[in-house]
Amino acid sequence: MKVIYFHIDEFNRDAITASVLKDESKKRGWVLIYGNRVTSPLLKHFEWVFDVVILPKPTFIKSIFGYDKISSLKSKYVMLYTENIGIIANDVFPKMVLKGALDEEFMSGMTSCVDKVSAFCFWGEQVSETVKKTYRSLADRCYVVGHPRHDARALINENENFVKETVGIISRYCTLNDYYSRHPIDTIFDRYVKKDLFEFNNIETGDFLQWERRGACPDQDLYLEAIDVKNTVLIINRLNEAGYKVSFKIHPREKVSTWVNVFERHDMNVDVVNSDMPFTKWAKLQRYVIGAPSTSFYDCLMVGVTPINISGLDSQRHQFVSRMYEENNKLMPHINSPSSIDEILLLLESPRQLYDPSPDILNVLKAEANYPDCRKSGIMIGDVLEGVLQSVRKRNLAMILGRFTYQLISFTLNLILSITRKFGKLNSSHSANFLLTRSVKKAIDRLIYK
Repeated sequence: MKVIYFHIDEFNRDAITASVLKDESKKRGWVLIYGNRVTSPLLKHFEWVFDVVILPKPTFIKSIFGYDKISSLKSKYVMLYTENIGIIANDVFPKMVLKGALDEEFMSGMTSCVDKVSAFCFWGEQVSETVKKTYRSLADRCYVVGHPRHDARALINENENFVKETVGIISRYCTLNDYYSRHPIDTIFDRYVKKDLFEFNNIETGDFLQWERRGACPDQDLYLEAIDVKNTVLIINRLNEAGYKVSFKIHPREKVSTWVNVFERHDMNVDVVNSDMPFTKWAKLQRYVIGAPSTSFYDCLMVGVTPINISGLDSQRHQFVSRMYEENNKLMPHINSPSSIDEILLLLESPRQLYDPSPDILNVLKAEANYPDCRKSGIMIGDVLEGVLQSVRKRNLAMILGRFTYQLISFTLNLILSITRKFGKLNSSHSANFLLTRSVKKAIDRLIYK
């Protein structure tokens, strides 16, 4: 029996993928064990008990094991990305695509993490082809598996009819409302004291990529977020006045309590969605989804829900958008971008029409997320794993005993931390530092539709 380790880096994004892979592994006679940032230190000592370790990016190999241990690792390593669409998949910026797929270390000349990878599971051909054309030696390790959160098992049945009573609103204000509670002033100091200028910088070849994505200029990010928060408040007020029910989905990297407290304090009629609910399931239940430019718009379109972009509500906003911001991904030109809240209300009031994405939208979704074939993403990932598993070591008694030892220590560690957070000072939990308690594991297993 083959044993696979799957790292759930951000619960709100990766848990549904974990659930799909658990189901797929069971069908193929494999055991899949969940891991996260809490259990990563254990993996450093027990990686040899797993046949395959699935991580979100190559840099995790370095982060978990350190460069000095990479050559001695025993497991096979497969990369399955948490995010692989949007600006980091835009082949207009090939260096950005390569950095997103292969990480800063590889692009800067340190290849040991990428050398250790047996398979890269990219979401779409656009990223895969960019990597294969640039680094031909990696071509036979590149696979297209589709957007894993859009496997059919992760989605509400698209043929069912639902009463869509709520208008969905999404947030994306991670500088103002950081999930680690970092103050915006700290963020600005960190950026400009450290003077980070590059996404990567290869001293030997002279190749580099200047840092132009979100985070490079936190001062301008704060402007964008402040104006978008203002417009979000104004939109919610107008929706409440017009009698609409509002469902609010918080970004995985934001602090949930901030939004809950502000809505309660101002007595706003807003339903804050449980952060554990997968985005695709939530979006499918909305009449429309409103928010600032985000890769979430890809998710909306792939489940047949029309997104509305609020960036056009402020005529000065574009001055603070750099070329590698999500505002410039390939999907955004095809998204409704009203110039006033009145226009948004007119869109909401217009008769609902059968959703029919344009050929241009379908081309973008196909190139970046392998839509609609991503409905079989779990099967495609399983096929990749099947190939990798053909060359793994034969399992022995030490590996079997080591696996159970790992699971016992992991269970104990999560139990102790759970008690500490409940009764002690360490009571914070968010998408990145969640605990893998027995109840959480069961909740993950139940996320899919069978």
